[in-house]
Amino acid sequence: MQSCSFRAPGSRAFDFDPKQCAAPLPRAYQRADGSAYVNHAELLRQARGADMPKALRTDSLMYQGGSDSFLGPCDDIMLESEDWGIDLEGELAVITGDVPMGIAAKKAACTACSHGSRRCSFT
Repeated sequence: MQSCSFRAPGSRAFDFDPKQCAAPLPRAYQRADGSAYVNHAELLRQARGADMPKALRTDSLMYQGGSDSFLGPCDDIMLESEDWGIDLEGELAVITGDVPMGIAAKKAACTACSHGSRRCSFT
């Protein structure tokens, strides 16, 4: 990735290097990941030789995971071998504030942030 430079005469500007930036989520302790595509779940289970539970066709799949495997914006994605049956997917992240355990769904909607602004639709 190339650095960007915006220098006006007499300014104290410097080259921007995204690798020098701090993480936007410096302490993301955990994450919840939901799956909406049954086909993707079928492919993953087939690759592991696991059976597909019937409930996956009707119930949402969600799991809790750690954040220690997040990659930075300039980090390489390691794809070791095509023999692994590499399958990539696009994901959308919803950044939230603190969400207390057991919060009502209507109030939980207020914790979601979009482009740094909080949106709340209940009174």
